[in-house]
Amino acid sequence: MSHDSFLALDRYFNAFNRSAIPWNSPDHLILVHPVLEYIRERCQFLVVPGKNLSLDEGMKPYKGCLSIKVYNPKKPKKYGMKLFFITQSNTGYIVDFSVYSGVFSTLCDTVFGLVNHFRNQGYHLFMDNYYNSVSLGPETV
Repeated sequence: MSHDSFLALDRYFNAFNRSAIPWNSPDHLILVHPVLEYIRERCQFLVVPGKNLSLDEGMKPYKGCLSIKVYNPKKPKKYGMKLFFITQSNTGYIVDFSVYSGVFSTLCDTVFGLVNHFRNQGYHLFMDNYYNSVSLGPETV
């Protein structure tokens, strides 16, 4: 695809009204929120989660210019977008996800935002050592 064709598609394909965006909005994902919410709703509608859930992070490889791109030298794909997933532990189907945008999000806020739908309903949540902290310890799903 040529550069001009891409710019034409970018001009006419919008998931958000660009004129309604605040000038100094700190939300880097404001243009794609409707698409992300649709995907999240479909994931939650199509998958009935089992009793065992898994919380993990992943990278979507990307080397272009993007304000939410992160660098992790320990991963095989070092540059990309960071995503947090709640999946069924036996099948790996995504039940819920969150895109790391680096603004106003701590690890605790991200984890509690993802597991909020499953609190006090008898689910078992499995996590790796990355999520092992004192602030996450007392809270259970």
